[in-house]
Amino acid sequence: MFRKLLASVGIGGATVETILDAPVTELGQKLTGRMIIKGGSVDQDVTEVAAEIVTNVLVEVNDKEVKESRVVASTQLARGFKLGAGEQRDMGFAIDLPLHTPVALGRSHAPAWLRTRLDIPAAIDATDDDALVIRPAPVQLDALNAMQSLGFQLYKTDVEHRPRWKGGHGFVQEFEFRPVSRAGRRKLDEVELVFQPDGSGGFMLLVQVDRSANSFGGFLAEATGMDESWHRLELPGGLRGPGERAIADALSRLIA
Repeated sequence: MFRKLLASVGIGGATVETILDAPVTELGQKLTGRMIIKGGSVDQDVTEVAAEIVTNVLVEVNDKEVKESRVVASTQLARGFKLGAGEQRDMGFAIDLPLHTPVALGRSHAPAWLRTRLDIPAAIDATDDDALVIRPAPVQLDALNAMQSLGFQLYKTDVEHRPRWKGGHGFVQEFEFRPVSRAGRRKLDEVELVFQPDGSGGFMLLVQVDRSANSFGGFLAEATGMDESWHRLELPGGLRGPGERAIADALSRLIA
């Protein structure tokens, strides 16, 4: 009885450990690995075993931005079984990475992680969190490199709350670029990119051009509320895309 009481508060209870098949995964591929479940000092009933991809989303609350965790994708591995004391189970898993999954760039902080959990009634659930390195799809890399070739530098990337945007998941990853040259900064404050899944296995590129108020065009746009409008750019070719040069030409025309 005493052991059961300790297990209910997480002492001597079941544990879970996740081992990924590969340290890096590309968007559009499957995330695969194994979940090792170990029974504790007593038998325990497990109602569900699940693996979830989670990200932090910036949400505006009372004029302040706070981070809230949101599930990007999940899969159920098992449910309704008894885990014996000291028993070990090894479960493989595979999760399709949705195209709205936030990606990591270079050495930047990985915006998504894998959470594996055991739901145990009347006890603290056993969980394991593992950072994920999800690289952009080729068409995304081409678009980001195209911005650099046009004289822009990536300033930051955030996962923002967008409940009314197409897709139904309620958030998007924004890539904010700023002009490198002084002449560019006199015309533009920044350019933001959002890769929106197009429903056919590729992306529509949403582009927001924020013009500087130092220029007459920027002053007029700011005065009329048009300095931060979103524009759509087709990206044919699925996850491979049309190539960096074609994207750079299209972005140059749009920004101009």
